[in-house]
Amino acid sequence: ILYAVYTKYLEKVRDKNTEILQYADDIAIYSVGGSLRLAQKRLQNKMNRLNDILQSLQLTIAPNNSSVVVFTRHRAISSPRIHVN
Repeated sequence: ILYAVYTKYLEKVRDKNTEILQYADDIAIYSVGGSLRLAQKRLQNKMNRLNDILQSLQLTIAPNNSSVVVFTRHRAISSPRIHVN
């Protein structure tokens, strides 16, 4: 129940282009965009927002346990850089 109380604030990260999924204590944020650069920009903004929300709850993101995964139709892409403040 305590986890549900804390995670209800995570819904503030969602918008028409960015979604958040939760399973147990794992969280996935994903964005769809016409370009990788646009999706990266959206995700970075949402990661900043998520970090602010978590800090207000006295929680943190563990960067070593986090990863960025790109799904695209293009074969050769560079991995986007998403930073955790």
